[in-house]
Amino acid sequence: MLEARVGFAEAYTNTLDTQERIDAFASPEGQASVRGVMARIFSEKDASDELSDLQGALVPVALDTLDSSDATPFHFDVGTDSFLLFDDVAQQSHTWIENFSDDDTLQLVGVLAEDVAVSTDDQATYIAFDDGLGAVSKIALVGVSGDFTSVGQINSAGVGELTFE
Repeated sequence: MLEARVGFAEAYTNTLDTQERIDAFASPEGQASVRGVMARIFSEKDASDELSDLQGALVPVALDTLDSSDATPFHFDVGTDSFLLFDDVAQQSHTWIENFSDDDTLQLVGVLAEDVAVSTDDQATYIAFDDGLGAVSKIALVGVSGDFTSVGQINSAGVGELTFE
């Protein structure tokens, strides 16, 4: 009997971080559901205040943990919240980020701004960097367009921020 519970718990946990569940939570229906559950605990006004507080916090996401490859990049829509996205040069990843805007931050770990290749094409800004051993990470900021050729130009455009650690 205990094995069945562990199996179920593992199966459920494995579904928690899927893009489908994130999108469902972020949808108007998902937010209404959260508000409804919170209204059972708090008053309707307090539930709305609590939800607003939750929505205002930066949501951290490690891009390296998302299942991606050069052939099949992970598609991630950040339009529903304010995100703090991390990408470590030590681990290769390929991510297409939609709706990256002034309330989002992309933090690149283990690389300097001058080592990041920036280009634009077809209504997207492309960011690429490597670990020096041939593992290249690629990020597309879909919908972020301009004549960007450097991190500084992206940051000064007010379309979101790229930081470094």
